[in-house]
Amino acid sequence: MEEIIKTTEKRVRILKTERILGGELPYRPSHRGFLNSLKKGKKKYGYALIAEIKPASPTTTNRLITSQDAVKIAKDMERGGASAISVITEPYFFKGSIGNLKLVRRNVRLPILRKDFIISSLQLTECYQDGVLLITSILGNELEDMIKECKKLSLEPLVEVRDIEEAEMAIDAGARVIGVNNRDLRTFEVDVNTSVELIPSIKEGDNNVFVISESGIQNVDDVRRVVEAGADGVLVGNAIMKSSSIYEKTHVLAHAMEVNK
Repeated sequence: MEEIIKTTEKRVRILKTERILGGELPYRPSHRGFLNSLKKGKKKYGYALIAEIKPASPTTTNRLITSQDAVKIAKDMERGGASAISVITEPYFFKGSIGNLKLVRRNVRLPILRKDFIISSLQLTECYQDGVLLITSILGNELEDMIKECKKLSLEPLVEVRDIEEAEMAIDAGARVIGVNNRDLRTFEVDVNTSVELIPSIKEGDNNVFVISESGIQNVDDVRRVVEAGADGVLVGNAIMKSSSIYEKTHVLAHAMEVNK
């Protein structure tokens, strides 16, 4: 994790230099409601699916994704019933690309979540997006200010937490969408029980917050398990990316709460 943060800090330094040399980039606020789309997905399917274009992670490699591949994958996800699409943009450890995000957003109607390690408000205006991942354990006391910066840009932050203390911190900072990460960022081990155990406590504290279970969701049974624990949605990357059909896997997961009903 330390190496990821170091490379991110280097990326931000380069970005600052580019902004000094080239001035402020024009930025158009999002008009695709990320949270509204999630709520519509939950109303239609019983929960909202965020499908993620994920080339790799520190523990797994899915596939090399060109811009053309990213567009096709995103269209299949949209057709399959996803409520939003997450695009990883971290280039070194997750092999993501801002270029892919830009092209995907031009070619689908769904809201796009940018998945990266955000440590500076400068990163928020690197590209047009509709939602952005903020990690509580990384931002710490800067979380509230970063959420405010997001709202100025009409961005909906998905604030990631690992325990009830971080969840309370996120809610106090103004988060409306919380992601419970089943992956421990220190060890990268995954345990879906993290969501099953934590989400009821979050919901008990604030039932208005929209809670997403992230990482480790492989199949319909996993979806049903976290939704029955109180999750309003799930974010799925690896299981979709490794499937033989992006569309079919997305479709099956999107309709998970209809199975055997």
